[in-house]
Amino acid sequence: MYAMNFIYNSVINKKKERFNVILEPLQAVIQIALLSFAPNDSKLNIYNNILFIQIPNWNQSILRTYYNDSKNDIFFLFNVFTRFTKFYQHLKLIIDPKDTQLNMFKLLQETATNGIDKLLQTYRHTENPAILHTLNLYKKIFNEEPTNPKIEQSVAETGHSKRKDRDKCLGANSTTNQTHIDNPVANPGAGVDIDAIFANITKLYSDSELFIIFNTIKLLLANPENFAPYCDGLNNILTPINTQIQKWIVDNIVY
Repeated sequence: MYAMNFIYNSVINKKKERFNVILEPLQAVIQIALLSFAPNDSKLNIYNNILFIQIPNWNQSILRTYYNDSKNDIFFLFNVFTRFTKFYQHLKLIIDPKDTQLNMFKLLQETATNGIDKLLQTYRHTENPAILHTLNLYKKIFNEEPTNPKIEQSVAETGHSKRKDRDKCLGANSTTNQTHIDNPVANPGAGVDIDAIFANITKLYSDSELFIIFNTIKLLLANPENFAPYCDGLNNILTPINTQIQKWIVDNIVY
C-alpha cells in the first residue's frame, strides 16, 4: 500500500506524465527482459523516451551523473507494465513451434519478471524502501490478467492487421522503414487519455521484428553467456524502431 500511494502521488496523480519519461511499453519490457541476463548491478537509464541498460563498469557512475539518472526513475516504469498488459496481449499469438506452450507474451513476462528481480537484488541495500515495494508491485501488476479481455482482443486484431499491411508495404518498397499511424494528437493537460493514444503504437512493430525479438530472447535463454553480442545485435536491429518511437511520441503527445 505504501508503494502504491508513493506511485500515485509521484506519477499517476498528475495532470501530465513527464514527457521525457514516457516509454513505449514493448521497447521498455524488452530492455527489462534483457536485464535478466545482464551482469549483476546493471541499472536502467531513460533517455529521450527510450529505456537502456547500463552495464556495471568503470564509467557507469559517470554516465548516470551525466544523464541525471536516479534509482527513483524506477517509479516512472509504472505505466510500462500496465500498458504492456493492456496493449500487447496479441503477442500470445506468436508461439514457439517446438514448444506450443511458450508464446512471446509469456516469454517476455517471465524474463522481464526476472529482470525486476535483478533490480531488487541491485537495490537491496537502498535507504528508500519504497523502491523495493514498488518493484514487487510491478511484478504483481505485470503477471495479472487484463481487466477487459474483449478490449484487448480488439486491440490485438487491429494491431495484427496493421502489421500485415506494413509488411506488405515494406516488401514492395524496402528502402523505407517508416510507418504512418493515423492518430489524434494527445494533450494530457486537456484531459485526453494517453492510453487511448498508446493503443496505436503497437502498429510500429512488424511481424518480422516481433519474431526477431522472440527468437533473440530464446537464444539468450539457451546461451546466456552470449548476452553482450545478442543484446547489442537486437538493440542495433531495433534502432530504426526506437527512432520511430521517439518521433511518434513527439508527434502524438503534446505538452
